[in-house]
Amino acid sequence: GRFYYRTGQAENSESYFVDAFLTRPKNIDAQSALIEILTYKMTYKSPDEVVQTTREYYENYEELRRNNAFTSLYASFTLSAASQSYSLGNSVKGREYLDQFENIFTDNLEVNTYLISDAYISAAVHYFGKGNSSLAKRYINKGLQYSPGNYQLLQLKQSL
Repeated sequence: GRFYYRTGQAENSESYFVDAFLTRPKNIDAQSALIEILTYKMTYKSPDEVVQTTREYYENYEELRRNNAFTSLYASFTLSAASQSYSLGNSVKGREYLDQFENIFTDNLEVNTYLISDAYISAAVHYFGKGNSSLAKRYINKGLQYSPGNYQLLQLKQSL
């Protein structure tokens, strides 16, 4: 799998990385390889597909739920998908992704604060555009719970 991945043929490496993980799910190298391929998949698969695949691994393998790198990646994917969903006007999907994020979030995850602000700002802008400024404010405040002091969220909070 690593041969394919390192020679620019990552699509061919996926089955090897998955097999390695399924054979030895507690092995850190197998977990890391799975994380690598999921990260790569984000570049050519839809956010829905990537979140679904990542969620299935998360729900089915306790070893991955305990792996902060994997959980951080899953959290990041859900935030990206939420932002995209709200930007496309799909508040049902956006809310679903934010719920997933909120259910797995812990203080020891490493999640880019830009992803947090982008997702919650997208939700707020969506609801503000629909005339629901109180719900928009709730999303800004919720984003600030996960990223206290975030400049973009604070700016939007002042303008609402």
